[in-house]
Amino acid sequence: MADGIGCTCAAWSANECCCGVDWTPKELIELRERCAFYERTNAEQATILNRVIAERDDYRAALSKAYQYAAPNAWDQRAAIILREALAKHSPEDEIERARRMV
Repeated sequence: MADGIGCTCAAWSANECCCGVDWTPKELIELRERCAFYERTNAEQATILNRVIAERDDYRAALSKAYQYAAPNAWDQRAAIILREALAKHSPEDEIERARRMV
């Protein structure tokens, strides 16, 4: 219990209480619970964001490798242009937005 409810020694505050009752205000208990919830949510979102960033880096590496192989060949010039455009379009802001939608 909180706010000294259940105190058997007739104290007016935690300073006077000798029976060991919890005098923590309910508002503080609720704020602590909300803080713990937001900390868990923040950790979950950070995990998702890190996974999305890792996927983006893998994607960029694969595109760069494909571009390196495609660029020297004259008949693959169109493929090189498409790969270059794909690399340019893939921005961190897109990844953050994608992570937000996943939650």
